[in-house]
Amino acid sequence: GEPGGIAVYSDALHRMRDTLTFLYSTPQGRYWFAVQANLNRTVGDRIGRLPAADVAAEIESRLKRWPTRSGDFAGVHLAPPDSADVPDDDRARLVVLPPGVAHRRADSRSEAIQQAGRILEHRGTSPRHYRNMLLFLAANADDYPNIESEARRYLAWKSVNEERRQLNLDEVQQQQAEKTLATADTTLDARLKAAYQWLLNPVQEGIEPLEWEATYLTGGGDDPVKRVSDAALRAGILITAWSPVALQHELQRYLWKAGEPHIAVKTLWQQLATFNYLPRLQSADVLKDTIRTGASSQDYFGYATSRDPTTGKYQGLSFGRQPTAVFIDEHSVLVSPAAAREAQAVATPGGGSLGLDAANTGTQRVPVGNGSATGEAGGRYTAPGSSASGPGTVPKRTHFYGRIDVDPLRLSSLASQISAELLQHLMGAGVTVQVTIEIQADIPAGAPETTVRTVTENAHTLKFKTVEFD
Repeated sequence: GEPGGIAVYSDALHRMRDTLTFLYSTPQGRYWFAVQANLNRTVGDRIGRLPAADVAAEIESRLKRWPTRSGDFAGVHLAPPDSADVPDDDRARLVVLPPGVAHRRADSRSEAIQQAGRILEHRGTSPRHYRNMLLFLAANADDYPNIESEARRYLAWKSVNEERRQLNLDEVQQQQAEKTLATADTTLDARLKAAYQWLLNPVQEGIEPLEWEATYLTGGGDDPVKRVSDAALRAGILITAWSPVALQHELQRYLWKAGEPHIAVKTLWQQLATFNYLPRLQSADVLKDTIRTGASSQDYFGYATSRDPTTGKYQGLSFGRQPTAVFIDEHSVLVSPAAAREAQAVATPGGGSLGLDAANTGTQRVPVGNGSATGEAGGRYTAPGSSASGPGTVPKRTHFYGRIDVDPLRLSSLASQISAELLQHLMGAGVTVQVTIEIQADIPAGAPETTVRTVTENAHTLKFKTVEFD
């Protein structure tokens, strides 16, 4: 026979089984005619009487059974009834539009694009801030009639199964109803998943008007969300690992302000998460990793934990070395290569390597006078090769002391940085290291008794040597 002839023959039998009134079949593939009418006419009548709202509700309920944690998205929002149901935060999310809100090729005004635009612009009645964190998945408009037809068929057979006693079905009819219902159930799920073929991506070129890029997804699979996630990664629409050269390109293209040698990391992230002309990163962690990698060399940019507003000095500058931690806050900055080199040259006029005290203070240990200096964090540093006892001799240094004021909100991250950049170099055989944490809190209104009791009990549990409230 012709190629595909068996499949065509089988499909024809299935259509006959679903439409002919006196044709019966078994799961084993046997077909026969009988004088007693089968259930097709009953089901056909019920299909025509089903309310459109019930059909739409059945389709949407199946869509909402899809996993909401899939692929590389922080969240998947299935047929949200309102834009307020899609959070406005700085993590990549996928919005799966309702099946009836579909898209058709080359239709720039499709229902799907209009609905996606409303969600993109607003969350409820408020303007949406993180617009570059959203992608949309829409069904193919030409496939929706088939989904609706299959949903009607499923609901009709479901009602027949539920009313088998009232309909006085014999054993053969019951078997037909059960088998056909199971087939309709599976077919409806498969058609619904296959229909979601359009990835809608809002794009913009500079200050030009927003446009929509519709990507037709090929391939199948049982997880449409995973399919769109994989396609978005391949196309660079969603980025989970970013190169420093790509970040440098965006900095030079859009983000460095004229005459400004640095940009706040928080500002950079806010812009990446907001503006659709910039790349879409999965989360802030991707940016942190990129900064960590880029600052390890002197080819792209430097990273500083803060900048002194009075002196303009960069504190905790990493340029040519990997920073222990990267913070996305109002203090940390990315520094242009030229500014970073200038900062290093000022800090080390003799051409030596840049020394930075740890714990995120960024105090630069600069030799002065005969080569000794006291760092702002309390540690004392003497330049190798010079000492008070004469040139060429290096005194034995048997004690180190350092002190730093810590932002309480950054205690955890600073503790790990202190451990990595100080303690691991100090600890060794025969070395005694003591670390003391001192907490002082001024409470003008007076501490409530519950606070006094809780803090005192917890401090004793943590074995604080001194605990005082006065």
